[in-house]
Amino acid sequence: MHDSTVRYELFADMGDGGFMDDGPPAKSVKRTKVGQVFTAPGNKWQFLFDYGDDHRFIVEVLGFGEVEAGGKYPRVTARKGKAPPQYPPEDDEDYEDEEG
Repeated sequence: MHDSTVRYELFADMGDGGFMDDGPPAKSVKRTKVGQVFTAPGNKWQFLFDYGDDHRFIVEVLGFGEVEAGGKYPRVTARKGKAPPQYPPEDDEDYEDEEG
C-alpha cells in the first residue's frame, strides 16, 4: 500500500502538478467515484486528510452489501481508535501542549 504508484489528490483537480513531487501524476478526486478505487474486499488506501497536520488514516473495504431503501450513503460502518481533533480552538492549551 505504501509503495503504490496510484494516488488521488485534490491538487490534481486544481491544475497543480500534485502535492508530492515524486512519482506519477496524481489522479482527480472530483472525477473519481469510490467504486472505481475500492473494487474488492481487502482493498486498502492511505487517506491523508490534512496536509498541514499530516492526519493519515487507513481505509479498507471490508465487504459489499445491498443498498438499503432509505439508507444514507456514504456511511462509516466501523471505526478503530480515537479521531484527532480536526480544528481545536485556538486557545486550547491542552492541544498546544501535545503539539509542541
